[in-house]
Amino acid sequence: MSSSYQLLRQFVCLLTLFLLPFCASAVCTAQGDSTIAIKQVKVGAKHIRGVIPHHELNDAEIRRSSAQNVAEALRLLAGVQVKDYGGIGGLKTVNVRSMGSQHVAVSYDGAMVGNAQNGIVDLGRFSLDNIERIALYHGQQTSLLQSARDHLSGALVAIHVRRPRVSPQQPYQIQPTFRTGSYGLINPQVHYEQHLKANLALSLDGEVIEAHGRYPFRYVGYNRVGQKVYDTTAVRHNGDVHIQRIEAALYRQIEAGEWQLRAYAYHSRRGLPGPIVNNVWQRGERLTDNTVFTQFKWQKEFSTRYRTKLLVKYAYSDTHYRQLDPRFYAANLLYKQHEAYISSVHAFQFASWLEGTLAYDLLWNMLESYDRLRHSPPLGFSSPHQTTHYVAALLAFHYSTFLLRASTVTTGAYRREQQASESPAWHLCPALFASYSLPRLPSLSFYAFWKQTLRHPTFNELYYTGWGNRALKPEFTQQRSAGARWHYVAERTFFKEVTLQTDVYNNSVYNKIIAYPTRGQFHWTTVNLGKVAMRGLECSLLLQTQTWHRQNFSLRLQYAYSEARDLTDPRAVYYRHQIPYIPWHSGAAVFSYTWRSYSLYYSFLYTGERYHLPENSPFNYEPAWYTSDLAVALNFNIFAHTILLRLELNNLLDQQYAVVLNYPMPGRNFRVILQTTFE
Repeated sequence: MSSSYQLLRQFVCLLTLFLLPFCASAVCTAQGDSTIAIKQVKVGAKHIRGVIPHHELNDAEIRRSSAQNVAEALRLLAGVQVKDYGGIGGLKTVNVRSMGSQHVAVSYDGAMVGNAQNGIVDLGRFSLDNIERIALYHGQQTSLLQSARDHLSGALVAIHVRRPRVSPQQPYQIQPTFRTGSYGLINPQVHYEQHLKANLALSLDGEVIEAHGRYPFRYVGYNRVGQKVYDTTAVRHNGDVHIQRIEAALYRQIEAGEWQLRAYAYHSRRGLPGPIVNNVWQRGERLTDNTVFTQFKWQKEFSTRYRTKLLVKYAYSDTHYRQLDPRFYAANLLYKQHEAYISSVHAFQFASWLEGTLAYDLLWNMLESYDRLRHSPPLGFSSPHQTTHYVAALLAFHYSTFLLRASTVTTGAYRREQQASESPAWHLCPALFASYSLPRLPSLSFYAFWKQTLRHPTFNELYYTGWGNRALKPEFTQQRSAGARWHYVAERTFFKEVTLQTDVYNNSVYNKIIAYPTRGQFHWTTVNLGKVAMRGLECSLLLQTQTWHRQNFSLRLQYAYSEARDLTDPRAVYYRHQIPYIPWHSGAAVFSYTWRSYSLYYSFLYTGERYHLPENSPFNYEPAWYTSDLAVALNFNIFAHTILLRLELNNLLDQQYAVVLNYPMPGRNFRVILQTTFE
C-alpha cells in the first residue's frame, strides 16, 4: 500500500472525526420544523480572563492612524521591529522581541496565514479598510478555543476582520472610500454589508491600488572608519505597483454558536526596486503574486461544560519572478504553493475552577516550480511536500484572582520529495502561564510565563538550489517573561481610562537561522547562528480622557529596550555582538485630539542605532532614524450623508533614512482620503 494512499486514508478518517460534532448539530436541527425562527444571540469566544495581557489597536485607533497597512500599524506597539524594503509595494515583515519574523504567526479572521516557501508573511498586502482590530500576543492567545498551531508560535499577530453591522431595521450599508496622494497613488475601495435573512449577513470588500512608486532620496556612504565618501540624490525607480483585492464573507448565527465562510483573492504586479549598490540605481526585477484562499469556521456551545470549534482552510498562491535587466542573469521562474489546513478544538469545563482544551491540527503544504526559460523545472528542484501534525492540551486553573495555565503541544513534520521521504521527528513544547491580581486592588495585576517553541525549516531553507540544506534542524526558543499592568477605568474623572504596562523578558534561540536578501528581495541567503540570547524591557502608557464640551484626546507612549547577542562561537569576531537590524532603543508617541467634527492626529516613531551585519564595526553601523506623521480630518454632512475628508502628511520633517541597508525610504509625502456611508 502506497504512502500517499495511507496519508489519504488518515486524512479522511480525521476529517470524519472533526465533522462529527457539526453533523450531530445538523441532524438535531433537521429533526425540527425548518421554519422555526431562532432568536438572535450574541456569540463570542468564551474564555476566562486573559493570563498575559496583550497589546491591541482598536478600530478607532486604526482609523486615526496614518498607517497604510497592517505592518505600519504594528509599529505603534512596543517591542515590534518592522523591516520595510521601501515604497508602497516593498516587502514588509515584523519581528517581535528579536526572535525573527518566522516566529511571528499571523492569523486572519482566526486562521493562520502560511508561507511554506520562506516562512515570511508580507504584512504590507493586508489593507486596513476591512479590519476592526489588530492584537499582538506574547506567548499565546487568551481564548481557550485556540487551535493547536497557535500554541507553537512565539508571538501572534491576530487580524480581526470587520463584522457586518446590519440588522432588519438597517438592512444594508455601503461605504466607498477614495485615496490619492504622493507617488501617483490612486486607491478606490468599497465595503458593502447586507442583511439577508434571520441571523445571516453578507460582507463584501474590494479595492484597487495603483502607484508609479517613484520618489527622490538622498544616498550617503561611509568607509570603514566612518568617514563620508559620497553624498548624492537620486530617484527611486521600479517601485510601481498594481494591486487588486476582493473578499466576501457569510456570517450565520445559530443556536449557541455561529459559522463563517470567507473567500479571499489577491493579485499584484509590482517592481522590486532592489538595493542601491555599486552605482546601480535601477533594477529590472518584476514580481507577480496571486493568492486565493477560502476558509470555513464553525463553533458551538453544546452545554456549559463543552464547546467546540472547527476550522477548515485551503489556500493557493503563485509567485512569478522575472529578471529583465541585461546586466544580470535572466530569470523567469514560477512558484506555486498549495496549502490545506484543518483544525478541531474541544474545550471542557471540569469544575468552576478548572477548564481544559484538546486540539488537533493537520497542515499539508506543497511547492512546485517551473523555469519558463528552460521550459522545465529548475535544476535540482525536488517539488517538496510536507505534512505537519499538531496536538495540544491545556489546563486552566483559576481561584479568586490567581490564574494558572499549563499547556503542551506536540508536533511532527513528515517531508517528501522526488528523491526520498523523511520520517517525522516529533517534538514536545510545554508552556506555563500565571497571573495574580491584588484582591483589594484588582486593577493591578502581575503575570509571568515560560514557554518552549520551535519553527520548522522552510522549503527554501531545505531545498533551495545552491544553499538549501536537507539536514537543517528546527529552531528552538525558550521564552521567559514577567510584567505588571495597571488598568484604571472611571466615569467621573478627567481620565476615563489609564493603562500602564511594563514587561521584562529573557529569550534564547538555538539553531537560529538568519535570512536576508543578497540579490534583490527575491533571492535570500540563510546563516545559522547557532545560539542567540535576547533580553529586554517594554513599557507602554495609554491615556484616554472623558468627552468634555464635545472634545477629548488620547495619548499612547511606547518604549522598548532590546539586546540580542550572538553566543554561537567564542572565537568569532562578532561573539556577543548585537545581531543584525535589532536596535537597542525604540519607541513611539501617538497623540489624537477630537473637537466636534474635527480631529487631529500626530505620531512620532523612533528606531535607535543598530548594525546590518553580525560584526558590530563602524563600517556596519546604521544610524538611528525617526519619523513624524500628522493628519487632520473633518466630518460634515451633505444630503443627510456623513462625509469624511482627511489629509495626511507623513514623514513631516522629510528625514532621509533606510530601515534596511541600501533600501532608502520615502521622504515627505501626503495622502488625501474621502469617505462616505450609505445606509
